[in-house]
Amino acid sequence: MELASSSSNANILEGHQESNFASSQHEPPRVSGKLMARYDRNQIYDDVWEAPLKKVAKKLGVAPETLGYVCRKLHIPLPEIGYWNKKAAGKPVSDRPPLDAVRFIPVVLQNAQRTAGDLPVTVSGRLMEQYNREELYEDAWKFPFTQIETKWGLDACRLSHLCKNLKIPVPGVGYWNKIEAGKPVPSRPPFQRSKLTLAI
Repeated sequence: MELASSSSNANILEGHQESNFASSQHEPPRVSGKLMARYDRNQIYDDVWEAPLKKVAKKLGVAPETLGYVCRKLHIPLPEIGYWNKKAAGKPVSDRPPLDAVRFIPVVLQNAQRTAGDLPVTVSGRLMEQYNREELYEDAWKFPFTQIETKWGLDACRLSHLCKNLKIPVPGVGYWNKIEAGKPVPSRPPFQRSKLTLAI
């Protein structure tokens, strides 16, 4: 009787382990909560299957490499190489795969007593001499980069890079599409004061 009981317990344990393994195999992939807050995953998925990545990146004001990185991190499937050439030539192409569910990792504040606006950021003194950081911050949240290119003398990609170097938070990909569609958008983060590095 004891031997049978031991065998039964072993089978139950083995079955439990197999069940846990099977469930872990089907768990949605985890993505950064920070990325999920910044980018509209569903909108990007639709866009990259309606137009080539380079065209979508230009529309959103980011570099194609940046958009490709975002898609990988957010587990957004992309058309295979040659997809758009085949489609233009009237050749058969692969079907669009579904957008699988994901789990996001919550963003944990290291110091809950201090807000982002209280923390100074280090910015190049040379850049601060050339550009009005606060004015660019205001423009970036009032208009898409494509609408302020002439004013700042830079294309959308360079403006995005400049904001990054000046530590200016900007709207995420899909923000302006949501505005046009009347959908809710993330709140504008506070403007962070800066401390300069020496201009070289």
